[in-house]
Amino acid sequence: MNDSETITNLSGLKPDPRNARKHNPRNVGMIERALGEVGAARSIVIDENGVVLAGNATVEAAAAAGIERVQVVDADGETIVAVRRAGLTQEQKTKLALYDNRTAELAEWDSETLAGIADEIDLANVFTNEELQDLLAPEADLYSLRIEAPIYEPSERKPAVAELYDDSRTQTLIALIDASPDVAEDVKAFLRLAAQRHTVLRFNLIADYYAHSPAAVQRLMEQSALVIIDFDNALADGFVRLTRQIMDQMRDEYGDDTDK
Repeated sequence: MNDSETITNLSGLKPDPRNARKHNPRNVGMIERALGEVGAARSIVIDENGVVLAGNATVEAAAAAGIERVQVVDADGETIVAVRRAGLTQEQKTKLALYDNRTAELAEWDSETLAGIADEIDLANVFTNEELQDLLAPEADLYSLRIEAPIYEPSERKPAVAELYDDSRTQTLIALIDASPDVAEDVKAFLRLAAQRHTVLRFNLIADYYAHSPAAVQRLMEQSALVIIDFDNALADGFVRLTRQIMDQMRDEYGDDTDK
């Protein structure tokens, strides 16, 4: 060890309070697993006060893996610091490289922290304007964007009710649930309800059926979120209806019978 190197305790390092990366359990867990399989290799960056500037997830995973020591190398910023690991098998070398790249992908950006940093620092060399916009867009704004509604042109034929859905997968699951002797009846009841989510609704045919149905049926279909006739409230209501324009067109073609 030369004069520019010291050994300190891992517990003495401090996480970056403005770390703009979020590290989920899978991310940190994979780093911990890599440390267990191939040992430590990735260097981190700390400042003079022991604050981790880069490698916060590595420090967290190292603590979980039982690593206690940190070898600190003082650098001047003009020399690349390389960590040499000798004695690895080819398999370990391959795993080390894969783990290193994959764990970096699993981390996510913290939009709130990043927004604060963006107010202070020009991030043009880090993100494009489009990338930064996507990262900083408040989640609520994503639901206020105008989207194109799926609009179906009703045909002249009213389909049969059996054509409006495909519940073959649902029925298969229910049969399996009913045939399970070791499952409590209240659990079976819940599973039967959950199985309904596998029923496929054919919305183009549902639109046809709606257009040719009496007003009472139409109202029930609207309340069941099968169609939307007021698209301006579609996102708030949570479903998509046929637009008023289509109904007006149906009245022009078939008269007022469409409302009966």
